[in-house]
Amino acid sequence: MRNLLAITIVVLATSFFGCAEPNSRCALVPVQNNAIEALAGKNAARVFEPQFGGILENPIAEARMKRIGSRLAGSAGVPENLLQYHLLDSEKLNAASLPVGRIYITKALYARLESDDLLAAVMAHELAHLVYRDCFKPRCKTLDESLQRELAADAFAARHLELNGFDRDAMLGVIRIIKPAQPQSWHIARSENLGYFQDERYSEVAGSDSELLAENAGGDTDSSAQADERRRNSQLDSLALYN
Repeated sequence: MRNLLAITIVVLATSFFGCAEPNSRCALVPVQNNAIEALAGKNAARVFEPQFGGILENPIAEARMKRIGSRLAGSAGVPENLLQYHLLDSEKLNAASLPVGRIYITKALYARLESDDLLAAVMAHELAHLVYRDCFKPRCKTLDESLQRELAADAFAARHLELNGFDRDAMLGVIRIIKPAQPQSWHIARSENLGYFQDERYSEVAGSDSELLAENAGGDTDSSAQADERRRNSQLDSLALYN
């Protein structure tokens, strides 16, 4: 019971107050050792799901996610029977994961994933956080630390999209979709991490210099610094796929 309590606390800490979002980064554990962590994940889900509107029953969407997930699981070496797929009844652009294989996508984000390639990119990204057991790691203390985890998950996703016959560029498409929800300039770092330099598609994601200047415009130096600090604090305590 003490081990279960400790694991549950870790899961909730990383899911709701950690690494650039309160949510996801959770772990997929070996089948023979997953009982305690699975129960911890179940307890965490009871807290997490209501925060995002609860589960939205959609058999068609769940079947689509399962079909795509079965392809991705194979190349990632993940037992397919451990994975669960759910829509969340939330208007936020979001995706998340919890032990021992719960993958969540909000209805708002799902509605933007018109192709199987885009959906596969989101799912592969969340699968990466499960494989890397990110939710059982200490909470990220800085946005840069959080970004590094996202870069690793993006690279994993792009690799497994290719391995399973999906369009690798779909990961860039997802970065474009979630750009408004990410910390400032993350979309640039994530695009460059995937190798999109001096590329027309990269330019579409990165935006123009004038756009970046506009994002930084307004107020005096002290006010801008205070606003940036408030933004960083908010982003470290918020949930979004940029996790």
